[in-house]
Amino acid sequence: MLFAVCVAMPDDPCVEIIHLLQPGVTRPHPDRAASATWLASVYDSTRTLDGVVTTSVEAPTVGRNHYRVGMRLPDGKPLSILFNAAAFLVAGAEQQDPHMINAVFVDIPGGRGCGSPPRQS
Repeated sequence: MLFAVCVAMPDDPCVEIIHLLQPGVTRPHPDRAASATWLASVYDSTRTLDGVVTTSVEAPTVGRNHYRVGMRLPDGKPLSILFNAAAFLVAGAEQQDPHMINAVFVDIPGGRGCGSPPRQS
């Protein structure tokens, strides 16, 4: 099952992104509590998919406003999971050279996103 890029708001998981656009979301915004929760979710989802987390988490920095961690799916496909803490936005992207600034976004497998049905057991 795949789900599209979705907003992860603590009180409403399906907020439209247009309502989150605000000054400051493009600047690096480290948030230890939010990133710890996000990273725990990444590990949990990766285990559920029988995938593997392949890189350490990279914090936001100059030129990148999101956290990033790499994973590999059981079929061998590598991808990066991105988290913008200022906007509470999670996205998937193809893994590429870390210095590239133009991410190629992809669906994130195995999760429940806005409007997606629950996973079938």
